Amino acid sequence: MIDAIKDAFKDMNAEKKGRPLKEFNRSEFEGLCTLQCTEQEICAFFGCSDKTLMRWVRREYGDEYREEFGDELTFRQIYNIKSAKGRISLRRWQFKQAEKNPTMAIWLGKNWLEQTDNVQVEAGNDTLKAAKDILSGISSVIE
Repeated sequence: MIDAIKDAFKDMNAEKKGRPLKEFNRSEFEGLCTLQCTEQEICAFFGCSDKTLMRWVRREYGDEYREEFGDELTFRQIYNIKSAKGRISLRRWQFKQAEKNPTMAIWLGKNWLEQTDNVQVEAGNDTLKAAKDILSGISSVIE
């Protein structure tokens, strides 16, 4: 009799309760990452919250990336991997655009590819002597 009651409870608990898991199209998700969409934009596209998206990312990519990231896989880690293709495409496009529109290429490079202007000024002894002469001439005129 007790075994029958236990079996009945097992059968009742076997059915999952609650809302069904939300599923997304993996290729659409990766495409949105490639386009550099934000987490908020991806959530809007799929009509879900950031928590729902995070749970899906863990279910979808957890086994594949467990060795690399462990059990604490985050949206940001997967996003960084999947959005890299977009940066590669952007860099390729930037090279094509540089032939026609260098201003656009510079803007894209600075804003999306973390490129910066590195200006190095080197002054030799002659340059420093000339600068001192100019400054002393200016100060004598002012006084």
